[in-house]
Amino acid sequence: MIRTRSASVAVVLGLVSLLVAVWGLRSGPARAELTDAAWTDGEYVHTAMSTRTTWCDTGLYRTSARGQFFTGALLGRSTDATASLVPLLVRNPGSGSLPSPATATSLGDHAYANPVAVSALRTAALDLGSPLTVPLADGAAAGLLSQYARATSTGVSAGAAGAVSDSGVVSAGTRTPGSGLPEVASVDVRTLAGSTLLAGGLGSGAAADLTDIRLRIGAVGSSIVQDGCLSAGTVTRDYGVAHLRLEERSTALAAVSTGMNSAAATLQSALSAGGSVVTGLRNATLGVLTGPGGLLTLVGVGTPTATLTTSANLPQAVSALTGRTLGTGTPVTLDLATGTTVVDLAALTDPTTGLNGRPPNSEVLTTATLGSAVSSVGTLLAGQRTEVLSTARSALDSASATLVVTVPLTLLNSAVSLGTLQITASGTLATLAAGTGTVTWSGLNSCGVTTAAVCTAVNTLMPTLVPLIRTALATSLTSTLYGLSGAEAAFIGTVTSAVDTATSLVGTGINALPNVVSVHVNAQPDQPGARTPTVPLAPGELAVSAIRVGLVPVTRLGWLAFATSSSGPTGYSPVTGT
Repeated sequence: MIRTRSASVAVVLGLVSLLVAVWGLRSGPARAELTDAAWTDGEYVHTAMSTRTTWCDTGLYRTSARGQFFTGALLGRSTDATASLVPLLVRNPGSGSLPSPATATSLGDHAYANPVAVSALRTAALDLGSPLTVPLADGAAAGLLSQYARATSTGVSAGAAGAVSDSGVVSAGTRTPGSGLPEVASVDVRTLAGSTLLAGGLGSGAAADLTDIRLRIGAVGSSIVQDGCLSAGTVTRDYGVAHLRLEERSTALAAVSTGMNSAAATLQSALSAGGSVVTGLRNATLGVLTGPGGLLTLVGVGTPTATLTTSANLPQAVSALTGRTLGTGTPVTLDLATGTTVVDLAALTDPTTGLNGRPPNSEVLTTATLGSAVSSVGTLLAGQRTEVLSTARSALDSASATLVVTVPLTLLNSAVSLGTLQITASGTLATLAAGTGTVTWSGLNSCGVTTAAVCTAVNTLMPTLVPLIRTALATSLTSTLYGLSGAEAAFIGTVTSAVDTATSLVGTGINALPNVVSVHVNAQPDQPGARTPTVPLAPGELAVSAIRVGLVPVTRLGWLAFATSSSGPTGYSPVTGT
């Protein structure tokens, strides 16, 4: 029973009068007195009244939820215009759930599913200007491009997208490094940013060098569950990213291999006929024969010829190292054959959990992560340089070598031929350079009667010239092959230059990438640190995207969101009279 206002006032006044009267009786002798207290009969309004045991009854709430695998915008273009790429939206006005599109598959209990087709993703990429490629085959997309939404009239709404189950739960595989889940999308950063923005962010040198920059996105998923019941009021968000890799193709990195191979061929040519090494050895031998104490005082020495036969094969030794991939099994790999750098951003962020379990709006392209990648690039290329130079030196030192110098001799001041003197030096290039090779001579064993005395004199002199020839050959090799101005030094310079250029340009391309693009995981627009623009939301709608990729400068609008889930707004609609 509920009393009216007038009845309540009367009761209060009566109680006050009664208290005054009682006080008077206690403060003086007992006597009978009049009192102003009066009891006024009140009027009562009678109505039925019920007590609510829960605020979460069926029919009390208006809810909505959404699952959207992919959405984005670029330079005025938007996926909103892609008819085949529609999110799954479920509304419940309190009387029942209504899915959009209406063809969505009912899962029961006001939940629906409507996966995205691979063809729809490809169409969306074209509509945006092709900043995205989809490597998935149609048959491989099952369970990876799901869109789920549930909206109830009890206040619970849930959205999920990507690699999620039929109950809207994110797949455990997205949180397991090496789970084998396939790549779902590849973002072309050059197309997304444009040449002007790229040059401004990376610098003209790196922007020109990097012919391809991609973010390769593995299987992703997200979910949100909101219990908007007045007695609950909870929101739970979840996401998963199987992998995320940065891939850059560099002209300078590819030139490391071509430059090394070309330098090896040049070094090999120095050991061939007419090459600087062979020419130097010939001239060194001639210098001994015609120098003080040589044959010139006895005979005429003609122009010698020289051949060097060696097992050294520098192109083969070097090419075995230049067509490989450096850093295999680590977060940073360099494919020297194609000039491609691959950075496993998830592994560099955390080798155990990858990009999962991060706070809302966590930036992936951090100074620490990219700095580690740049350091690895430098270490790998420096190691490549050291190994190539060491391999080339080993190939030279261990190569067998036979030098044959043929010298025509004539009777002094005449055209009478004495025959041909043949000087042979053998050993390895290292022993010849050390002056410890073997030197022999032959060719004057059949002189005629008229020249016998001269031949004898030459044959007598030659043994004394052998040590001098050995020393001269060593000096020549030290100069023409191993010296600071020798063929090996030129090889070292070419290799070092190629490595230094690639290290600089590839490192810049990685380090300066945050000037161009931002990558957030666990993107939540309503939480601190969120980048804008992002997925358009209604007032009161909460969301989470597994990954958001967006351009940093405001001069070029572009953003892409993968695996976005949202719920809300939630409205309380109590039944009239309760």
